[in-house]
Amino acid sequence: MAAAILAAARLRGPRAPSWAVACAVPMGYTAGFVAISGWPAFPPGMAEQVVPWLGLAGGLLGAGYPLLQPRPLARRGAFAALAVLALWLLQRKLYESPWSGAAAVLVPLLLAAAACAHFWLVEELARRLPGVTFPLPHAVVAAAAAPVLFLAGSLSFARHAGALSASLLGFAAAGTLFGPSFWRPAAPALALLLPSLLLTGYLRTYEFSAASGFLLLLAPAGALAGDLAFARALHPLPRLLLRIGGAGVPAAVAAGLARMSASSGGY
Repeated sequence: MAAAILAAARLRGPRAPSWAVACAVPMGYTAGFVAISGWPAFPPGMAEQVVPWLGLAGGLLGAGYPLLQPRPLARRGAFAALAVLALWLLQRKLYESPWSGAAAVLVPLLLAAAACAHFWLVEELARRLPGVTFPLPHAVVAAAAAPVLFLAGSLSFARHAGALSASLLGFAAAGTLFGPSFWRPAAPALALLLPSLLLTGYLRTYEFSAASGFLLLLAPAGALAGDLAFARALHPLPRLLLRIGGAGVPAAVAAGLARMSASSGGY
């Protein structure tokens, strides 16, 4: 789906419009969600049904990048509002809130701050990583999220992570048709989808490894290994593999921690 959207947009000109770039991944993920779990209800009835709608909301924010590009405070403020909304919706759709008292206020605010920091990371990577070096490391991280969620006790959530990884791979394949600066409108949706999926796994399963979740959110930063001094002298393919490996190693460690957590009955 993501590849089809970008390929169709490519027919209109040499560069994809920002709306196509912004909406390709969330629409691809939503198509995978529908194939796995059926249409997500609106308004959502369960926490996992919130995730595709949040991705599409991030796509709408990314579509507005031509207006928001020179206004970083407005762009990040809009994402912060989306992050708070995401946490409120995810918590509201649970049968029982995992937090009580002061924690019911403080923990969601801290998680929203972490989501905003993750957005800054994804946006910075979209700015600095050329061509397919932006989506491919994220696809590897999303693929590693699948066993983490499976080991936490949810096959359907693991399949949703696989759908996100497949959407990112299609995004990367079609993105080879475009220039290196076209990725940034995709940042809001991507920065919402993986954290929301992981948080849903944490809230809805009993053996989710919190350490694995945090490692997965930080893993994309490993793609910056390709910017190290020695890496700049490498040919493009070895440098791309270094970027993928830089993100893949912490993602693999996250999967290993999830395996250990499942074997020991959780942290």
